[in-house]
Amino acid sequence: MSNHFVSVVLASVLVSFALAHAPSSANAQKLVAFWGQNQVGNLYAEPTMWERPLIDICKDNSYDIIHIAYVNSHKAVNNMPGLDLSFHCQTPFPGYNRPTNGPVLLRCPDVEADIKACQQLGKKVMIVVEESQQALATDADGIKFATDIWNLFLGGQGDRPFGSAILDGVDLHIKVGVTGYSAFVTQLRSLMDAGSSSKAYYLSGSPSCEFPDGYFGPTWAGLPLTDVPDKFDYLSISTIGSQCSYRNKDLFWSRINLWTNWAKAHSKLDVVLGLPAYPNAGAVGDYIDPPTLIQDKVLPVLQQNFSNLIGISLWDASYDEANHPCGNDVQGQQRTYSDVLRVLYANSNVDVNSTCPAVVYNPSNDNPDTRSQVSSASRGVVPPFSYALVAAFYVMMFCF
Repeated sequence: MSNHFVSVVLASVLVSFALAHAPSSANAQKLVAFWGQNQVGNLYAEPTMWERPLIDICKDNSYDIIHIAYVNSHKAVNNMPGLDLSFHCQTPFPGYNRPTNGPVLLRCPDVEADIKACQQLGKKVMIVVEESQQALATDADGIKFATDIWNLFLGGQGDRPFGSAILDGVDLHIKVGVTGYSAFVTQLRSLMDAGSSSKAYYLSGSPSCEFPDGYFGPTWAGLPLTDVPDKFDYLSISTIGSQCSYRNKDLFWSRINLWTNWAKAHSKLDVVLGLPAYPNAGAVGDYIDPPTLIQDKVLPVLQQNFSNLIGISLWDASYDEANHPCGNDVQGQQRTYSDVLRVLYANSNVDVNSTCPAVVYNPSNDNPDTRSQVSSASRGVVPPFSYALVAAFYVMMFCF
């Protein structure tokens, strides 16, 4: 038997193994949660009902990515960004005196430890940037803001709220003004790409489902998705409080179609769909309850018709924890809304007459390495199955 024949056989076996073990479309579906604002506190005065620590969310729930909310000012005390984490952290960074009103930079060692633990569990943890105090005035403001975010939360040096914890990226929200955000995105992407080659950083944006979005674009010059769409890794399209939420089903599907088609054609962006995790988390009709998810086959339609729609983001983790739409399971567990979503992703043939899926989601069955990759190839991170292809190549080279 010739070396050539052996090499071809071995290579074929390895390639077949690689393809068989490539992440499936079911594994590719992500769940993203916003944590830090304790929105359920609007419903419950008892602290026992409030949002749990970040590490508990990472351990117990089915999320792949956590967006920590949020940086809410680009220019607070000492001309540095302000940070708001509700009751989770309220201690000003040393040397930053808390003003009577307004945000301040915080120092949060407990959150620091939790971030590191979450990352050890395979979760991606990102910081939400949403200026809610005053608009950026110039592109120079945007560049400084991006540099500050890099130094405070990512790979730089400075007065870091989370100490030595290095977050995985930034989720940008724009609610006040439009000036300076293309410059912000360009500067931040440049710093991310110039950072350590051993770590991939992600940049997401969260426009509303209205297309185009008045703050992000596309279409109008001077907005990030018009000027620099290629700088983003994915978009989280929010339907909450919008006319294109599920209460207007035709508009809902129409806008998803517009966003995913635009993202695919213009910048090959992945898209995540933003939904409320609780009936009170949005306007009346925004929340899609389990019976509607099942009867309308919402998740199968999303998976089968929008190839670059890779999952769902939920507002927020505290609402999700408080929402047990299926009541008590037969095993005595209470499933959250995110648990139900994960079950429905894995089981597309649920009886349309049921009010909840019968299978209980078990997070231990998931592989966090495959579930936590977001546009990994676009940032130079090699998917696991690629190593088998590389091995096949070297076998062929050796045998020849």
